Amino acid sequence: MEGCTRLVDVHPSLGVLKRLKLLNMRDCKSLRSLPTKIGMESLETLILSGCSNLARFPEIDGKMEHLKTLALSDCYKVEYLPENLQQAESLEELDLSETSITEPPPFIFLLKNIKILSFNGRKGPSYKSRPNFPSLFKEIFHMILLVYPL
Repeated sequence: MEGCTRLVDVHPSLGVLKRLKLLNMRDCKSLRSLPTKIGMESLETLILSGCSNLARFPEIDGKMEHLKTLALSDCYKVEYLPENLQQAESLEELDLSETSITEPPPFIFLLKNIKILSFNGRKGPSYKSRPNFPSLFKEIFHMILLVYPL
């Protein structure tokens, strides 16, 4: 569905496709909503980058244990991720750049397989007003060392 600029909504049945491995909706600029819950058990890659009118990311229904890549860059209106995304234990890459998410989700450090986290807190407060950021950087550095030991 990449580049479907006139796509506004998707049918709820999309959220329960059990055998789908890749869903690429990159640059579906008119997309406003996804199903309220998704339970795509086999999904490995979900690309929503460039869906600039997407207002929220859906709840996870069950475990999405095969999800390795979640790309939400340039989804300017997305303000948070559901807590139950922590069930996506295989998640390796999470791109939250240019979203309205002001701080990395607290559960991010529970994801043991995360290797790439892209985040810039586009609409968030300045760096100085984020007292917990240094500890986040320490955790990220620790994760980098675990993946790429010196």
